[in-house]
Amino acid sequence: MKLSPRSRKWKRIRAIEQNPNCAYCGEAVTLETATFDHVIPKSRGGSNARGNRVLCCKKCNWLKADRTAAEFAVWLLSCSVRARLVAESAG
Repeated sequence: MKLSPRSRKWKRIRAIEQNPNCAYCGEAVTLETATFDHVIPKSRGGSNARGNRVLCCKKCNWLKADRTAAEFAVWLLSCSVRARLVAESAG
């Protein structure tokens, strides 16, 4: 079965060939775990333009939800700091 260059699967294959890592966590992605994410979510005025989409893992895409990439980075950092504080107080 030949894939059309416009198909989502073909676009994921090409993106993985160029950079096989999640744009947010850096983990390696496969065809099964890779998704495209809108840096500026469509719900917040973002577009489907190539410059507004990045390849990422399904987990990061789900966690990012409708945050912008900058908001997601701040949120991840706050979760990381909070987890460290809880671990230190427990230990």
